Amino acid sequence: MKKNLLAVLVAGTFMVACNNSDSTSSTAIKAYDGPVQFAAVAYDCGDDTANNPIKGDSGVTGFDGSVSTNVPTLLNEPNLCRIVVTGTPTAIDTSNGKLMPDIEYVIPKGLLAKGKGITAGPFTTLIDAEMKANNKSATDAATSVVTALYGEILINNGVDPLEMARDMEGTINKLKAVNSPLVASIIATNNVTSDVLVYSKTNTVDLATIIKTSKAVAAQVITVNPNYPNVDGDATKVKVATFNVGISITEATNNGYISTVSEVTKDIPKAPVVTGATGSTGLTGGGN
Repeated sequence: MKKNLLAVLVAGTFMVACNNSDSTSSTAIKAYDGPVQFAAVAYDCGDDTANNPIKGDSGVTGFDGSVSTNVPTLLNEPNLCRIVVTGTPTAIDTSNGKLMPDIEYVIPKGLLAKGKGITAGPFTTLIDAEMKANNKSATDAATSVVTALYGEILINNGVDPLEMARDMEGTINKLKAVNSPLVASIIATNNVTSDVLVYSKTNTVDLATIIKTSKAVAAQVITVNPNYPNVDGDATKVKVATFNVGISITEATNNGYISTVSEVTKDIPKAPVVTGATGSTGLTGGGN
């Protein structure tokens, strides 16, 4: 009996040790406005103990907006890393079919945490700018940007700004699960902010103006279509907001009516079909 008990205890200890071991060998980096396919991902995690740079390219994102990486620093100390996602000529938002060749999304050093999501998008890019402009921590910058874009409503509804930054898609899905009207606002704000950020690459626009314009245009998008981006009665199509960024900046700066917002209806892109047991779906890109 004692031998049997000892065997059970040893086996149990072995199982606990195995279950608690860190067996993660890769993680995903996601480009997200909606999911952006064919975006190039680069990382810079500083230097190792021998002063060798830990930087490189992780590859190109797949249909779900993700690329896989097995870089040890990204797995174990992602807070040390800065990630930049750039559009390619074929980059596309697979939630709505919108081409995204000119995007540049940034995840600032200090934003990520081990075991949490890794998402680069308009929101993280604003956080990066807020950290630089006002010398804030990632936590404080995330809260400031959320409050500037949405007031207190997201935080009052249980949205954690840091978690939203690290896993935008997960945050949206949680709100969808409770039929929250905030979903439309977040999706509209992502879509709009992405366009304003692209405009700011070739035009001088300060952070406060980017945020004010994005907030004003997104509000008008929701006024036009409170159920944005859905098309009533047709789950195969989606609405995509369009607007003149330059005119909208002037109107938002003057607290005026945002006059150029309209919508186009697009087919939702279909995910690639698996071609065989060893075939690739293109759902997730591969890289380092």
